[in-house]
Amino acid sequence: MITVNCPVCSSDNGSYYIATKALMHKANQERYIFNKCSSCHTVFLTNPVKEEILDTYYTDNYLPYKGAAAWGKYSLFVARSQQTLDCKRVQLVARYLKSKKAFTIPRCRLWKPKLFKFSTAKIKC
Repeated sequence: MITVNCPVCSSDNGSYYIATKALMHKANQERYIFNKCSSCHTVFLTNPVKEEILDTYYTDNYLPYKGAAAWGKYSLFVARSQQTLDCKRVQLVARYLKSKKAFTIPRCRLWKPKLFKFSTAKIKC
């Protein structure tokens, strides 16, 4: 089994959690392996899909990619909710960082995949 450091606290003290196949896609042999960090309890992929091929799995028609605009008259509420959620993610991850310098957080698959760069000095949540 491959040892992968936790993307949140960098600990190498993680263990196998679960393995799954890609869902809602053409059948293939790909399996995604998740580990759970024993230090900060983050569950993370040990073999994430490369950003360059994510379009294979999530096209522009994937509803969550449309973001707040997909919610019509409720779009302002959705945008504010997303901002609040992003701040909570930053606060959670910042607790486990060994350094308080800039860091990146991958957005989960429900939003257009990007790496968001944050700096604890600049975040005022």
